[in-house]
Amino acid sequence: MVLSRRMTVKRPVKAGSATRSAAARARVTSLLFTALIAALYFFGARLGWYLSPRPELPLIWPPHAVLFAALLLAPLGFWKTLLAPVAIAHLLAAQGSSAAPALVAADFCGTLLAALIGASALRYALGGAPRFDRLRDTACFVLYGVLLAPALAALLVTALSWPLAKVRPDWMWSWRTLFFAHALALAALAPALIAGAQAFYAWCTRARNSEPAFDRRFAARAGEAAILTLAVAALGLLIFGAANTGATAMPLLWCVAWPLLLWVALRLSSGCVALALFLLTALALWSVRSGAGPFALGSAGASVFAMQTTLLALTLPALLLGAVMRERREAQVQAGDREKVLNLILHAARMSTWVWDLEPQKITVKTTAATVLQGGASTGRAFSHCMDRVHQDDRRALEQTLAAAVERGAPYAVEFRLCEADGGVRWMSSRGLPQLDARGKPWRIVGTTADISECKRHGQQLQELRQELAHLSRVAMLGELSGAITHELNQPLTTVLSNAQAAQQLLAREPADLEEIRAILADIVAENKRAGEIIRRLRTLLKKGEIQLQEVDVNELVLEVIGLEHSDLIARNIFVGTQLAALLPRVRADRVQMQQVLLNLMINASDAMAGNAVGDRLIKIGTHAEGDLVQVVVSDRGPGLPGDPERIFEAFFTTKPQGLGLGLTICRSIIGAHGGELRAANGEQGAVFTIVLPGVHLGETTA
Repeated sequence: MVLSRRMTVKRPVKAGSATRSAAARARVTSLLFTALIAALYFFGARLGWYLSPRPELPLIWPPHAVLFAALLLAPLGFWKTLLAPVAIAHLLAAQGSSAAPALVAADFCGTLLAALIGASALRYALGGAPRFDRLRDTACFVLYGVLLAPALAALLVTALSWPLAKVRPDWMWSWRTLFFAHALALAALAPALIAGAQAFYAWCTRARNSEPAFDRRFAARAGEAAILTLAVAALGLLIFGAANTGATAMPLLWCVAWPLLLWVALRLSSGCVALALFLLTALALWSVRSGAGPFALGSAGASVFAMQTTLLALTLPALLLGAVMRERREAQVQAGDREKVLNLILHAARMSTWVWDLEPQKITVKTTAATVLQGGASTGRAFSHCMDRVHQDDRRALEQTLAAAVERGAPYAVEFRLCEADGGVRWMSSRGLPQLDARGKPWRIVGTTADISECKRHGQQLQELRQELAHLSRVAMLGELSGAITHELNQPLTTVLSNAQAAQQLLAREPADLEEIRAILADIVAENKRAGEIIRRLRTLLKKGEIQLQEVDVNELVLEVIGLEHSDLIARNIFVGTQLAALLPRVRADRVQMQQVLLNLMINASDAMAGNAVGDRLIKIGTHAEGDLVQVVVSDRGPGLPGDPERIFEAFFTTKPQGLGLGLTICRSIIGAHGGELRAANGEQGAVFTIVLPGVHLGETTA
């Protein structure tokens, strides 16, 4: 037997058909929404007239809540589509009522105008339908929807129907009755309608996205909502039953209903608050219609007014309280999430946050991350106990910093060492911010402390590598200058040899010329000192060790480097011109490293002018002060720097055929370590390098 399988090929759906399908779904949705709103309006109007003791004495007006919720949920362009179906539903509902045609028309006009004004005001203030889990949205709903819109509706209906009534009641009484009927409908019914529609839309969205419709928390909330429904039903039987009639049952209503609403607001969502208010209102309406319950006060007007005011007094605070509690719960959740993220960051950064109470002198660590001040504890400990762990060499400086912060009430930052129980030492970085009391005096300090031992260790290693690299750079430079240095040493050594030979000849004569011999010996001593100075400079540059900061005269430094480079400059036929400022501030620097930087700049300038004519090889070195800054400017007459001058400081970037591209990089790092800057630019002729260093004080020098 041979089985054949029909293969089906999926054809791509054209864009036009997809658009038409989406448009068809939108039309069906619009028709269903319109039909639903018209049906709800119809039954709401019938219910409103049914519950009213008299046509001019409405108990509650549900159509207003239905139309108001529909306008908030529907797009602005859809509003005009709702008008005709709603008008038809209003007329159909009026067929079975005893209301006069004038009153029917006035009710529709007032309801429509008030719903339009209230919905427009809310959309303008909020941008859409309110969310009853937000206090601002709920407050705007109460202001515009429950107060403003019903007041306008009652005003318009009274103005239209009062002149046409056969028996004209008091105008203010009519307005008050209509206002409370519309306000009660909006306060009790509109939140339930809006919240229900929003929940249904969210459920549909999850279903479209193939997400679970309900989660574990929903099951718990659903059980609590079921208990709420049973509690409200029991409340209705207890309060609104026939056994409790008249004003004597009013305290029971407040004593039982308000705790129930508080429970709903504190425990459940704002939608459950709206549902509870809806159920409570329905039971109250049933009791008034049946003539039982606390609102059965004899006259219809008194009963209606008592029910309206009581339910509004219960409804509005419950809505606002539900929004407040919902925002509070969300804020607590967000605060908890932020605290978890903060703790994670603190753990990763090896930091802790703490509070130092100045009056009891106790420090309390607020986070569990790296509780460095208390050795792992998170409870309050005496300030003196924490200070005992600070290294004795840093304790005085830390105490002075903290005392100054407390005295001035200003933030501080300090680094210090902590001694461990096992004898180890850790570096800490602490920052604090004093908090001031009503008198403007600090009463506590909040701050952070971070373990920077690893940073200190890596910084020390980096400094050692930088010093090693600088030393190798100096050795390489001296290798380049070896010929010139040999020539520089040959001169005094040759002079010493010649003078010694001459002295031997003079001593061989009879009698010996002692004065001439003394002069020769003086020349030998001078030339020996000259050679010793050259060797001392070489040893200084070749020395490998820690940075030794001292006050340095920049002019003397320039002259020393020129003397060291003297022979090489003569060999290359390069002239050096100096313009050294008098009364120049000294700088705090490492003398050897500053010599290295200047020597590197002079060698680079000499190399750049190798192709110039002999008479056009000039290096200019100038010093001057600008405020508290000392500047050393080295310029040449070479071809200048190619492209962006800043690229010359990049590692391994060089313009020399045999260069490594590290010299200027090292020079900039040296100047930066001294708190200064090394800049490069192109001048009128050649390159210009500027060294900027902070000055210490004025010293008198000569150029």
